[in-house]
Amino acid sequence: MRKESQDFLLQQFERLIKAVRQHEADLPGIKPFRDAMERAYTQAIFNRRRKEVARAAAKEATRQCHESLCEAFDAAVALRGFIKSVVGFRSKALFQFGMKPRGKYNRAKPAIGFKPPS
Repeated sequence: MRKESQDFLLQQFERLIKAVRQHEADLPGIKPFRDAMERAYTQAIFNRRRKEVARAAAKEATRQCHESLCEAFDAAVALRGFIKSVVGFRSKALFQFGMKPRGKYNRAKPAIGFKPPS
């Protein structure tokens, strides 16, 4: 197949079919070739439209998948928050739910050489 765009090729094919129809009387024995070209052209148009419909369906499926993942993420955040509020933020039971408990509270140590005011 040549490297021209599909639009250009389809336009060329359409012009060729129209020209053959106009000059069919001058070209004896062209009917089987014209019929084959028309079938191939019609199939190409059909497949192109089918591809466009599939592309639109894929975009819609991607949008729906993204939307459902966002909803699942929000639900997981809410569920984790609820579990932590019931069990406790520092409970070892959080490991059962795939969460890490908060560590012990450590005050920041003063910098070396720092003396608190007296």
